[in-house]
Amino acid sequence: MSDYSVTLSTTEPNNYVGLIKLRQGDVASQSIQATITANGQLFNFDHLAVFFNAVLPNGNVIRDKVTEVDYVNSKLSYIVADSFLQEVTQVTAWFSFENDEKIIDSTKNFQYSVIAGWKERIPQGNYIYELSEIQREIEEIIGNKDFTKLLLKIDSIKTEYNYIDQVKADKAALSVLTSKVASLSSGAPKAVSQVSSMTDKTKNYVYTGTESGYTSGNWYYWSGSAWISGGTYQSTGIADKSVTQEKLDYHVNESIKLSLENGGTYQNLLIGTFKDGYVRPDGTFSTADAKLNYHTYNYKCRTGERFKVNGSVVNQYTTLVAFFNGDKFIDYLGIGDNGGTYKAFIDFEFSVPTNSDNFYLLNVGVETLPEVKKLIPIKEISNIVNVVKNDIPLLNKSIGEFKDIEFTKLDHGYYKPDGTFGNVTGSSHTVYYTNVTPGEHIRVTGTVQNMYTTLVTLFDINHKAISYLETGVQNQAPILFENYEFIIPDGCYEISLFNFSTPSLSNPKIQKLSYNNHFKNKKIAWFGSSIPAGGYIGLGNDESYPMKIGEILDAKVYNESVGSSPAHCKWTSKITEENPYGFNGNYDNCSRALGNTVEEMQWIIDHWNASFWSNPPKSRPTNIEEILSFSYENKLKKHLSTGSEPVDLFVFDHGHNDQWHIDSVTPDDPYDMFSFQGTMNFFIKMILEDNPRARIIIIGEYENQNVPKISQAQSHLANYWSIPIMPLWEVLGFSNKKITTTGFWQNGIWQKNGGISQEISIINTYLADGTHPHSDLSGKTTEYITQQLVVWLKSNIRFF
Repeated sequence: MSDYSVTLSTTEPNNYVGLIKLRQGDVASQSIQATITANGQLFNFDHLAVFFNAVLPNGNVIRDKVTEVDYVNSKLSYIVADSFLQEVTQVTAWFSFENDEKIIDSTKNFQYSVIAGWKERIPQGNYIYELSEIQREIEEIIGNKDFTKLLLKIDSIKTEYNYIDQVKADKAALSVLTSKVASLSSGAPKAVSQVSSMTDKTKNYVYTGTESGYTSGNWYYWSGSAWISGGTYQSTGIADKSVTQEKLDYHVNESIKLSLENGGTYQNLLIGTFKDGYVRPDGTFSTADAKLNYHTYNYKCRTGERFKVNGSVVNQYTTLVAFFNGDKFIDYLGIGDNGGTYKAFIDFEFSVPTNSDNFYLLNVGVETLPEVKKLIPIKEISNIVNVVKNDIPLLNKSIGEFKDIEFTKLDHGYYKPDGTFGNVTGSSHTVYYTNVTPGEHIRVTGTVQNMYTTLVTLFDINHKAISYLETGVQNQAPILFENYEFIIPDGCYEISLFNFSTPSLSNPKIQKLSYNNHFKNKKIAWFGSSIPAGGYIGLGNDESYPMKIGEILDAKVYNESVGSSPAHCKWTSKITEENPYGFNGNYDNCSRALGNTVEEMQWIIDHWNASFWSNPPKSRPTNIEEILSFSYENKLKKHLSTGSEPVDLFVFDHGHNDQWHIDSVTPDDPYDMFSFQGTMNFFIKMILEDNPRARIIIIGEYENQNVPKISQAQSHLANYWSIPIMPLWEVLGFSNKKITTTGFWQNGIWQKNGGISQEISIINTYLADGTHPHSDLSGKTTEYITQQLVVWLKSNIRFF
């Protein structure tokens, strides 16, 4: 058992229990100290964060975080921010520290020793942390008095500076090259009257002579064997407004006309968000006369977009279309007649005015059914998603087939166009439900009875109606919709299907398009660090994103990823008589490196207590078989075509743990195992020599701003071998740009607001610990990465 504690104190001489008073301007009274001990000894650590909460008299909580810590003395001396310079009713401090990708939170595992002046707040439960594998490693660090690890950090910093110097040198060279290119491209071509004067074949010339075969006034360039005319040299630009309509060729005019007439096609959109009532010509919204037959629908739009709508109004107080910017009224189109009754607008066309980002469409009564069509330019038609009715063309059967979806529940009744539910006694009116996902292609068979019933109602994740598809016609018999197709829009996670039961109508049915899955039953080997491992080791970890991807793709994934595992861990500069292989000095890092042979792993095990290790185990390792399994000779070779578990796809998700040792992407020896690039080249060559048609891909780092050399090395590797790379840094949005927010992490869950205003990197709103997706305990970050990779894999990877 180990007793870890934190002692908190201030320099305030007159503090007393329950209240601490920090005097503004008195620096001596503004210092808070935290001393961290383990078994009575000062505690050493890799990374430490200390958090302070101050509860103000009004109940508000001020939160601050300090990471500038005296690592040698295990003390933190914190000058309190101005926001703390007031009376507080309670101050709480806690801390977390990190060692080799393992995080221990003091609120769960530590005791507090709080002196007078601080109101004690100790978490409930047993705070003596039971000795575990993690603590054993930590105690080893506490007892380690040499500075090997510190020296390694210094070496890492030196590498970073060398890289920066190289970037500066490259930038200077680029500047010179840019200058030369500019000088070559600047100025007009030289005018010559004789071909013999055209001596520089890297330049262009304007010929002004009379020699046979050359035209005066033309410019010439060297093709490699002769001077070729580029046509008449235009020395000056076309004057402003000098080109008139009359000067344009007739065919040009005609082509412009045709392009305007055929610039796109109108596509049906889903009915927008419901709102009972109508917009008046002055832009105000009225619900005074809102009844079941007054329906307004809201749509998002952009300036200049073109729409065609069907709707209706009644009298001069109602507008057909009203444009807004947010909630600010912009303009309107279409009103009813003075004292008139229903007035229908069929295929009413308009363009969105400047600054409008949404509009409302009104439909009164049953004079017409509401409909909105949007003009989609030709270049964008292939990207349209929210297509409804039967406008979707029949798909080639090779793409997939529609399969029945089970109903999750049913109700007796029907949904109205306003999203409300109408109860009906008996079983003739039945609503069926099923869960869906945005983007899914759905086909339904069902019926409607009259204008009060909707065929399909779409719901958000909270079962709130957001749209509907199709209604019946007043005073007409039920209408059958058979094999009615549509695509689930963004924000929709549940749908309902209505069926009015009569013996002559088909049974209700909901189907989903199931694409032919070329990943089905394929086998994938995934190599990487703790990021894809989802923890210490990926094998068997169902919560890691490689395993989630395999489940979605219906493929078998061998997640061979290991926490702290780099591709390589050896440097030539580290080779000594005691360290013949040149290991970098980090025991965990080296004992888990994919690039080591079994022989090298055995040497590490046998020399576990060598003096050059910065973090050696306390005793000879007992997980010998596990360490040996981490070698590529056991972990990678078994997945070759001649191995015991051959796979169809090799995925390399390495780079993050090699960031401190990426010196060059072009080593002198392309298979130099003392470099990241050489080690990865060695792996890929091994795979391709076993099977030249093997499928290999690289998963790019999730960011390329803080440590750009990771993504640069990965990109160079992909280009070198002409293999696919998924540039996660381009699609995730994990920017290192800082923003100010009141959001904060609480127990591994991101809280969108409620904390003190803080400046934080965007990436740190996704990663609770700043490194691992699985540190977001809600699972949302892992799920987000999973979905991005699934889409990319399905779109980009095929098998021979």
